Amino acid sequence: MKLTRHLTHLYLLVHVIDAGGFSAAAQELGTTRSLLSRHIIDLEKALGVRLLYRDARRFAVTPVGEAVYRQAVTMCDAAQAAIAAAHEDQEAGCGPLRIDHCDALSQLISLQIAQFGKRYPGLQLNVVHNNNVDRLLRQQIDVLLQLGHKLPDSADIIARPLGRVRLVTVASPALLQELGHPSQPEAIDAHRRLGYTGHGLSAHWHIHDQLLPTRAFSSRAEHVIRAVLAGVGVAQLPLCACHDALSQGRLQRIFEDLEPEPLPLHALTITGHAPNDTVQDFIQTLSQEINNMQLPCLLATNTGVPA
Repeated sequence: MKLTRHLTHLYLLVHVIDAGGFSAAAQELGTTRSLLSRHIIDLEKALGVRLLYRDARRFAVTPVGEAVYRQAVTMCDAAQAAIAAAHEDQEAGCGPLRIDHCDALSQLISLQIAQFGKRYPGLQLNVVHNNNVDRLLRQQIDVLLQLGHKLPDSADIIARPLGRVRLVTVASPALLQELGHPSQPEAIDAHRRLGYTGHGLSAHWHIHDQLLPTRAFSSRAEHVIRAVLAGVGVAQLPLCACHDALSQGRLQRIFEDLEPEPLPLHALTITGHAPNDTVQDFIQTLSQEINNMQLPCLLATNTGVPA
C-alpha cells in the first residue's frame, strides 16, 4: 500500500514540476493547490528528503528533487505506454479469439470470420466446430456457440441467448419437379425423407406435433445437405446450415407454414470470466449478420414467430 501511495505522489510531483508550480498544476488536474501541496509534503516525509523549494516568492526543484523527477517521468511514460498498448490491442482486436461451434453454424461462422479478420488484422483466430463443452470448462476456448434446447448442466457455464434458428424443409428443384411439388409432408414417400439428428433432434421430421420417420439420417449437416443437393431426398435442416444453397437456388424450401419450433442459439462462456471486448464484438456482429441475411435465420429471443 505504501508503494501505491508513493506512485500517486510521484505522479503528482511530475505534474507540479512540469506545470511550474502548484497553482497551474492544480488547475490542470482539477484539484486544489493546498491538496497538491499536502501530497508533496507527504512524499517528502516518506522519503526523508526535500524535493521542492517553495515560499511566497519562488518555486524551485532541489537537486534531489531533480533526480527523483527524472525517474518519476520514466514511471509516468511507462504507465502511458501500458495504457496505449491496451488500447491498441482493443482497437486492433489482438487475440487470440477462440471459438467453438456446432457444424450447422459453419457457413455463417466462415463468413463472419472472414469479415472479422479483415476488420481486426492483428486478431489471432482459432475456430473449430467440435461442439466440445469440456474444452470450454478447461478454458481452452473463449466461447462455445451452441444450437438446440439441451444445455450443459453446470454451474460453471453461463448460457447467453442469442436468438432462435428456424428448421426448414428443403429439396433440390429437380427432385421437387419429379415429385410434383407436394403440398403436404405425407405426400413424400418415407424413402425420400432424410433426417438430421444434430442438436438433440431425432431421426424424424418434426411437423408441428407430428413425427414422420426418415429413410436415412446423420448428425452432420453437411452430409445431409450433400444428399439433398444430389437429389437423394428431402430433408429438414436448420436454415443457417443451408442458407447459401437456398440463396443460390440450388435448394428450395417447402412446407413453410408447417415449420416446427425454432431451435434456440446460445453463447456459452465460463462463470466469473466475462467475455473480453473482442469476444463480445464477435458475438454481437454475428447476431447482426444473421438478422440481416436475405433469408433470416435468427429471430428475436422473445418471439416464436418465424421471421
